[in-house]
Amino acid sequence: MTLQRQAHPGEEKRKMDEVADRLIQISQRRELTVAEKLRLSDAVELALPVQRMPPVRREAWYNGDGR
Repeated sequence: MTLQRQAHPGEEKRKMDEVADRLIQISQRRELTVAEKLRLSDAVELALPVQRMPPVRREAWYNGDGR
């Protein structure tokens, strides 16, 4: 499995980048533990704004046919 990540902008994210790099290196040698996978997920999380809010009506999710 190949893991890739986006660089975090700003110095405050430097530590999380280092954690992600280290966990990616470890993952190439052995399977990560659940705790390590969660830590990696937190480290590579993207902070992107929501482009569009989903509709609140369920019918709109399914093109109005209820499926």
